[in-house]
Amino acid sequence: MDVLAIERTTTPMDESHFQALFEVALDAMLVVDDLGTYRDINLAGCELLGLCKAKLLNQRLANFVEADENFEQSWQHFLQTERLRGELCLRRSDGALRTVEFSATANFSPGHHLLILRDVTDRKQAEFKTQQTTLSEQQAFQRERLIAAITQNIRQSLDLDYILTTTAEEVQQFLQVDRVVIYRINENGTGKIIAEAIEEEEFSILNWEIEDLCFQQAMLQSYRQGRIHTINDIQTAGLDPCYQALLSKLRVRAALAAPILVQQNLWGLMIAHQCTSPRQWQAVNWQVLLQLNTQLAIGIHQAELYQQTQQQAQKEYALNQMIQVIRSSLDLTTIFSAVTLELGQLLRVDRAEILQYLSEQERWLNIASYRKTPDLPDTLGLTVPANGIPFAAPLQRLEAVRVNSHSPAALPLHPPFPQVNASAWLLIPMQVGEGIWGSLYLCHSEQPWQWQDWQVELAQAVASQLAIAIQQSELYQAVQRLNNDLERQVEDRTAQLRQVLDFEELLKRITDNVRDSLDESQILQTVVRELALGLELSGCDVAIYDAQRNASFIRYEYLRDRDLPSAQGQLSTFTSTTDFSAQLSQGLSTQFCLITPDPIRNAQRRYAILACPILNEQDFWGTLWLFRYRQDTFSPAEIRLIQQVSNQCAIALRQSRLYQAAQAQVEELGKLNRMKDHFLSTVSHELRTPMSSIKMAIEMLEITLLKNQSSNRTDESLPLPPNVSQRVDRYFKFAKRMRSRN
Repeated sequence: MDVLAIERTTTPMDESHFQALFEVALDAMLVVDDLGTYRDINLAGCELLGLCKAKLLNQRLANFVEADENFEQSWQHFLQTERLRGELCLRRSDGALRTVEFSATANFSPGHHLLILRDVTDRKQAEFKTQQTTLSEQQAFQRERLIAAITQNIRQSLDLDYILTTTAEEVQQFLQVDRVVIYRINENGTGKIIAEAIEEEEFSILNWEIEDLCFQQAMLQSYRQGRIHTINDIQTAGLDPCYQALLSKLRVRAALAAPILVQQNLWGLMIAHQCTSPRQWQAVNWQVLLQLNTQLAIGIHQAELYQQTQQQAQKEYALNQMIQVIRSSLDLTTIFSAVTLELGQLLRVDRAEILQYLSEQERWLNIASYRKTPDLPDTLGLTVPANGIPFAAPLQRLEAVRVNSHSPAALPLHPPFPQVNASAWLLIPMQVGEGIWGSLYLCHSEQPWQWQDWQVELAQAVASQLAIAIQQSELYQAVQRLNNDLERQVEDRTAQLRQVLDFEELLKRITDNVRDSLDESQILQTVVRELALGLELSGCDVAIYDAQRNASFIRYEYLRDRDLPSAQGQLSTFTSTTDFSAQLSQGLSTQFCLITPDPIRNAQRRYAILACPILNEQDFWGTLWLFRYRQDTFSPAEIRLIQQVSNQCAIALRQSRLYQAAQAQVEELGKLNRMKDHFLSTVSHELRTPMSSIKMAIEMLEITLLKNQSSNRTDESLPLPPNVSQRVDRYFKFAKRMRSRN
């Protein structure tokens, strides 16, 4: 029966059957109340807890649960959810710990809860042993993989920095520590961290130099003998106080160090640091370090031999490289920086600099500088006066100044920059044209130092190449200036042509819209939109002038800048802002920037404004207002375009208003025509009815009253009065013609 699958049955079961199952169940079954107190327990439960039923009753389940299980909180959660499954650790009456799986059902009977426990201790122990075996196999596999990977890196590369860095990273990942460092030990016992792999950036100690005497005395001798050193916790390891202080300074809590012996000499240490907590180092940890250090020592020896060969080749390469750099570039800054770097490293001097002679100021300016170490004084950009300096006269004569340390020539001279501590220096003049352009300056602080002839000859050859490069660069710069001027002129002209084409296209678009419509609103709204978009304005509007009020109404507006408030529908008088009436009435455009608050728009000192009048011959019809940010202005070409648009607006307004007047006349004529038709229709009806009646009556009288008269008059009809009949017929014909016209 699976204890984790037991559910409360929905079929009624009598108490005797349940009690039988309860007693014979192989799993421990307990009945507890709301406080977790045993009310009943089967035989399997008694065996699990190591007490008989009588002793278990009225005891709490919490008495047998380990404190770290947080039983009370779990019990309250169970009472709320009424179901709970899981795993917990029980302590038997004899003190033995047992791991059990449990399933709990609340209110199995009113106020009572059923717990079913299954002892899985043996299974858990078997699983733990299996895991330990698997873990050991995995560690062995990972150790072999690590050694193989580092060995492969050593064989594939002769770059010492790469070998050390990748090794530290691999070890840090394998040991899962906060930091792994490679510590290089010097001959005098001091050392430096030359490679590291860290878990967090705050743990970095790369390039730290350690000169602690207690560390040297306590540890170096044992390291030379190939011994490892482990510290599980510096606070409990009983270390020498000065050594413990050193480790605390390095933020070390636990450490594992193994020596790196190259050709039986102590080259350095590989050290694993745990910075955040103590650590119990295992044998597999230091075994890995020892195996790796053996391979690492081989790689270091090979890399150092390779570096020595490379250094010799670099000496020969640097000389050709300097000349190649000089010839391959026309940028003096690049040339000077590369030459001082290459020359300083090749000759191993403390400083290699280029000084330019400023004849107008009679001073020497440091324009390029190489320093062997960053802690040397930086003289780049400094100047020294030419007058009164002993080395200036020989340089003006284009003679080299060669000063060795402790030589008689050094007594009356001093280096160009007093803040530089130099015992020997070399100054080589650089001639451009007929005079001196500058000097190549080399200095060394080591004593004694003797400049060799080949060094002076090399410096002179480099100075000659630099002089040629300076001449070429000056010619190149002159040509570049001419080319830049020409390109700038072409770009300006191209921009002007492009602007002209854009303006023509914009004007054509506006003109086409003006011609295609006689609707004043549509025309002017199109104009403000096209101008705002085409000229990239902040906003544009049209104010229509009302002569009776001597004011303008802002009727049409288009805004691109959200910061520019809308003024559509506002009444603007010239006196309300600034009086431009004279200029605008004369057809003159005005460009300005308000320095006082604008009563129409709440935008102060922000916009450059162009006002362009709309004139119909001599009549002032309105104004085009254009806004853009105050740092921008309207160019003459833009003003001309806007004036042309203003003329088109005037034409459009004149056409629109003529069209509106014609439309008004047409409507008036139509109204008169409708009145005439109504009158004619009414009169025609009023006349036609009585005349027809009269005619009918006459005909009837003719038939009835006169049929007894003589036969010669029988067929004659009584004629209407000639004037009446003719007038009626003429009227009917006229009315018919008028209706046919309409």
